[in-house]
Amino acid sequence: MSQRMISAGTTEPLRHARGSVLILVLAVVLALSLLGLLFLSMGEVNGLDTVRGQHHNQAFHIAEGGLQQAIGRLRVQSAYRQGPTNLNGSLGGGAYVVQVARTGDLYYLTSRSSLRDCTRSIRQVVNVKANGWPEAFAYALFGSNGDINLKKGLSICGDVFDYGNLSMAKDATVSNGMVYATGTITGSGNFTAGALPATLPLQPTLDTTWYEALLAQAALSTNAAPIFPLQLQGQTVYVKGSLTLRDITGPGTLVVLGNITLGQDAYVSPNCTIISGGTLSFAKTGVAGSNNLFYARTGISIAKDGLLLQGCTLLTPGNVDARKTFEMTGLIFAVGTVMIKKDAAVYGSIVGGGVSADMNLTAEYDRSFLPLEPPPGITPVVAVHRVSWHDECIITP
Repeated sequence: MSQRMISAGTTEPLRHARGSVLILVLAVVLALSLLGLLFLSMGEVNGLDTVRGQHHNQAFHIAEGGLQQAIGRLRVQSAYRQGPTNLNGSLGGGAYVVQVARTGDLYYLTSRSSLRDCTRSIRQVVNVKANGWPEAFAYALFGSNGDINLKKGLSICGDVFDYGNLSMAKDATVSNGMVYATGTITGSGNFTAGALPATLPLQPTLDTTWYEALLAQAALSTNAAPIFPLQLQGQTVYVKGSLTLRDITGPGTLVVLGNITLGQDAYVSPNCTIISGGTLSFAKTGVAGSNNLFYARTGISIAKDGLLLQGCTLLTPGNVDARKTFEMTGLIFAVGTVMIKKDAAVYGSIVGGGVSADMNLTAEYDRSFLPLEPPPGITPVVAVHRVSWHDECIITP
């Protein structure tokens, strides 16, 4: 009787223990389930944050792409530099709007992009100046569309480049530079032929639009031939016929529809622009001062020994025919051929479709003798410099 009672009493605590274990197991399962849900929720949030971060980065690149579109136009389109307008477009699955404002040489660009639920705004200020010289004018001699033939007594200081064949005299000397040609280089003088650069210098062009517009005004002129000495006094003087040029004082512009001949011992003071609708002939001994521009539609001729041009620019769509001795600091640029037939010295740069020199030629590249900026007709190199850049904010609705 007592044994049964003892046995029955011992089973009661076991039942309680089993119930406690079950509750504990259920609690653990519940806790793990809650923890799993928490991690799942955190994973979803992190995944959304990752996607949103990617969109923010993509929106940044789209906004930056919009800035580059505006800067590209400022670099290559002179009309856009003068009157910039806002831009918009699509890029990389998103869109951008660039606001452009100008104050002098400073351009204020604000590019805002949108991509799905992200918007990015970038602001940049750039300084834009169109006053650089093209690379072709960084050579002592440059042939853009024909051969260079140098026959006797050549002395060059600086680089030489030719889009064609280059023939050097046996007594030629080239110092402080190399000789380059897209064709063959022949000659036994003292020079070093260089390997062509990976990117060739652009062949320069001469846009005559500005000059032709002035010549069209001269064709309508009823002015009598000016009386010399002529004081331009900052004005533009038009002559419908031809003219023998004598002493002239600048600054100012003289536009002659016909030929211009330099008179005996004539003096052209600094800061004059002389434009001829025919041939410009230096047929007499004369002197021209610094920062003078001579343009002739047909060609330029040097036909008298002893001409002195100081800091001048000679431009023509035709040929430059130097049949007599001369000395010059500045630039010669002929779309045709520069032909030097007697002794000459040019300190600055010579650029022609082709170049030939029959007698002693001294040609030395010197940037300081070129004008500060290219004259009308020579497309300047545009320099763009960043003044400031600011990532304004990330805007998320």
